[in-house]
Amino acid sequence: MHNIIAGADIFGCVFDGQYAFDSQGSVDVRWLKLQVPAGVQLAQGIPAQSMPYILDIPPFKFNIDDAAPTHFVVPTTPNPLNVRLTRIRRLDPDL
Repeated sequence: MHNIIAGADIFGCVFDGQYAFDSQGSVDVRWLKLQVPAGVQLAQGIPAQSMPYILDIPPFKFNIDDAAPTHFVVPTTPNPLNVRLTRIRRLDPDL
């Protein structure tokens, strides 16, 4: 169950992906797909489509150190997505 990204948002978009911890204390998101239902406009500027589709999000990294910024940019198209990370608990690779 480790290293899996799975989730959904309030609009019915479903996230599926995989991550790994690197030697510098960052999370390396290896791949991430977003299943978007028909009729949903995305925050990065993709208008609503008439059919469901899958958006492949390019790999990216973010730091999980407690002192790290809680905002980072995900390199999506057509525009990057600014993300705010809320830490519920520490991500520990030794769990």
